Amino acid sequence: MSKQPESVFKDRIKPKLGALGFFEKIQQEGIRGTPDILGCIGGFFIALELKKDARSKPSQLQVFKLIKIYQAGGLAFVVSPKSWEEIHVGLKSLRNQEKFSYCHLRELSRANLRQFTGKTNWPSL
Repeated sequence: MSKQPESVFKDRIKPKLGALGFFEKIQQEGIRGTPDILGCIGGFFIALELKKDARSKPSQLQVFKLIKIYQAGGLAFVVSPKSWEEIHVGLKSLRNQEKFSYCHLRELSRANLRQFTGKTNWPSL
């Protein structure tokens, strides 16, 4: 049985994430909307919702939970193979404690989430 494209993508990025910090794939039986991967790099909470391609969209519940994580100070992303490299570079800079990397990633996270909200001016986003 061949793997689903999202599983192939997850298997590809899992070792790269593991090299940056602690990350755990979440099994979502009974818990809807929770991001696929949760983790921590240097004390910063990271949530990743994986999609098989750039055309795949998260559900409203997934977006809601990612926004809640962002509003609580975490970094939250919807990640496809197309967006992975930019996010990976940002996460590596966070791991390397490069100056302003957290601020840059917050802006990247904000822009990433805004494309799925349908709103242009979130008061706290």
